[in-house]
Amino acid sequence: MNNFGHGIAFRWRPAAVMQAVAWGTLPLLAIVLFVLFAISPAKAQHARLYDEDPSDPKGQQHAGSVVWRTDAIKVPGQADEVSVSADVDIPLRKFKMTLSLRRNLDPSLPASHVIDVTFDLPPDFVGGGIANVPGMLMKSSETARGVPLAGLSVKVTDGFFLVGLSNVAADRERNLQMLLERTWFDIPIVYSNNRRAIVAIEKGASGEQAFKTAFAAWGQYPLAAPPTPATIPVTPPVAPDDHNGAGGYLVQVSSQRSEADAQASYKALQDKFPGLLGAWVPIVTRVDFGADRIFHRAAVGPFQTADEASQFCASLRAAGGQCVVQRN
Repeated sequence: MNNFGHGIAFRWRPAAVMQAVAWGTLPLLAIVLFVLFAISPAKAQHARLYDEDPSDPKGQQHAGSVVWRTDAIKVPGQADEVSVSADVDIPLRKFKMTLSLRRNLDPSLPASHVIDVTFDLPPDFVGGGIANVPGMLMKSSETARGVPLAGLSVKVTDGFFLVGLSNVAADRERNLQMLLERTWFDIPIVYSNNRRAIVAIEKGASGEQAFKTAFAAWGQYPLAAPPTPATIPVTPPVAPDDHNGAGGYLVQVSSQRSEADAQASYKALQDKFPGLLGAWVPIVTRVDFGADRIFHRAAVGPFQTADEASQFCASLRAAGGQCVVQRN
C-alpha cells in the first residue's frame, strides 16, 4: 500500500456558525482515574515514520516508539485541566515529536479541542525541518486508510503547529468518536525540502486509558456525567461469577412492576443523566418471582466484561444514580 496515498484534506466551517462550549467542573471519577493513570508506569507503544522516497512508492519506514500520558494544566481560578500527551521517538532519524490534546477553553477560538504538535529535530535533520502539518487522520489499524479529523492546522512557529478541531456539532461528534474509538493516528508532514512524510502512532492500552481519563474529566466520555441527584430504586445485585463471560454483562438501573413503568423510569433517568444514558436503548426484561412478585428491570448494555460494566455503574453512582451489574 502506498503510504502517501492517504487523503489529508481538512474540513473547516466558517467561524460564524461555531459556538464556544461551556464546560462544567471536573467529575470526581475523572480525578480518580487521572491520579491512578498518572502514577502508573506508561508502556511504550509502536510508532512509525514513513519518508517519501521517489524510488519506492511505499517510502522508507523507520520504527520508533510513543509513550502516552495525561498532564495536569494549571488554570487560574479553576480546577486543574487534564490533557493527553504523546512523546514520539524515531531513533534512527533522531526525530522527536510531542502531541498534546486538550479541550478548548478560549471562547474566542472557534474550536472544540486543540492539538499542539511540537518537533525536536537535530540541526542536520535530513528533511531540513518541518514546513507544514496539513492535518491529522485517525485509522482503525496501522495499515488502514486514515480518515481526517475535521479542523484547521496552522503553523505557530518553527517546529510548533496547532490543530483546532471543528466546533460544528456534527464535526465535533464525529471527531470525538474517532478519537475515542480508532486506534492509530496518522500525522502527515511536509519537510522543508518539500519531501512528504507520515508519522503513524499507536494508541495501545496506555493511549486508550489516557484518552478515557481525559474525556471522562471533560465530561465527554460515556462513563462520565456531571453529578446529578437520583433516587431510582433497584433490585438487589446479582454478583458476576466470571469477568470474561461470553454472554456479556448488563447494568440494571431500574426495577418496576410493569413494563410501561420500567420504560418511563428509564426515560426519567435519561433526562437526569444524558451524558451517561442518553445514547443507550434500555433492555427491559420480565422477572417472575411468583404470584404478585413480577418485576420489569431496565438495564443498559451489554458490556463485554464485568470490569467495563462495573466502571459504568461506578460512574452512574458517582453522578448520583443507583445500579447493579448483572450477567446478561
